[in-house]
Amino acid sequence: MFKYSILAVIILVQACNTASDQPSSVQMGSYKAAHYHPETDRAATFMMSPYQNLLMGLNRRDTHYLAATASHFIQMNDSLAAMPMQLDSNLQQLWVVGLGNINAELQGLLAAIATNDIQEISMSVHMTSLQFLHLLGQIGYKEHSVYLFNSASENREEGYIWMGFQKNSKDPFQPQQKMEAVAIQLLEESK
Repeated sequence: MFKYSILAVIILVQACNTASDQPSSVQMGSYKAAHYHPETDRAATFMMSPYQNLLMGLNRRDTHYLAATASHFIQMNDSLAAMPMQLDSNLQQLWVVGLGNINAELQGLLAAIATNDIQEISMSVHMTSLQFLHLLGQIGYKEHSVYLFNSASENREEGYIWMGFQKNSKDPFQPQQKMEAVAIQLLEESK
């Protein structure tokens, strides 16, 4: 028994000391375009309109508009997931799972709207943004420049993230702020 425990300790120490090939931190705005197809690019560009409508509804603090937009966005994502595209199986899987993840966050947004808690609504829009950003990276989005923004928050150390096609944007998480926010980063393929 003692021999086995020494062997287990040696393996554990060796595993902890082995350098990993995986990077320990990933820059939020970069991706490796292992998969790319113009059809997913066009569909993702089409998705940006309801996403921007979500941001506009959050900025206005209009929960009825947010709920209608989120419901429309969910239906559109369901249609996009079912739409036949000429994609390889890996990209098709990434696309469908990414749309499902966005829809899950949108369902969370609808639940947050029902509670009428602006902090929960803001967090749900933030999480929808992160899932959409992740999908864009997964599909190797190239059609338009995507600018990333960060809104400071007293409730969140990292702030809230959102994105758009323009370099300047009104902060949807802080409607009282009149000055436009400037992008902190550009979504780009890592070299």
